Amino acid sequence: MTGPEGPQGPSGSGGGGQGDKGQKGQKGLKGAKGAPGVGCIAYETLVTMADGATKNVELVEVEESVKSFDATNFPSSGVSSVFMAQTSSSIAGSMSTATVKTLKHDTIKNYFLINDSLKVTAEHPLMTKRGSTWQWRRSYSIEVGDFLFSDSSTEIEVTSISEVNDTWIDIVKLDVEDLDCFFAGGVLNHNKG
Repeated sequence: MTGPEGPQGPSGSGGGGQGDKGQKGQKGLKGAKGAPGVGCIAYETLVTMADGATKNVELVEVEESVKSFDATNFPSSGVSSVFMAQTSSSIAGSMSTATVKTLKHDTIKNYFLINDSLKVTAEHPLMTKRGSTWQWRRSYSIEVGDFLFSDSSTEIEVTSISEVNDTWIDIVKLDVEDLDCFFAGGVLNHNKG
């Protein structure tokens, strides 16, 4: 048999209420604008024109014709994921011309210096041979010992490459059609980044 129920104890004093809502955090600062990420080359870089003469890139004008290369095993494309994926053990094709469609001038403070003469942005693609394979490579991935394709259809060895920081230079981005490539600094450049 069970005994009688005992008296109820006192109720607790702890409040079970809801805590205050925390303050909303402040929005972070916007990051600095990055350097242009397309095929850009420094002022005073010589562009080979259609007639074989050279001209400083900053003096080139829209609708002028520049020397280009019609590579049969590297079909022309303005889409980075397409042209950057193309590889071949040779460069087949012929010298040609392309027309300058747009020019964009800008200023950056970081660039790559190749063979102590060619100044290009990190994303700028150059036709490069490594080992026995040719392909478009962005300048930041080019290495000493690679070769570049010249405007005389020869190979120029990369003997030095360095990244230069905190030094402002003026640059130009060229868009040429229909072949999407041109010769600047004596080597084959792609006009897309």
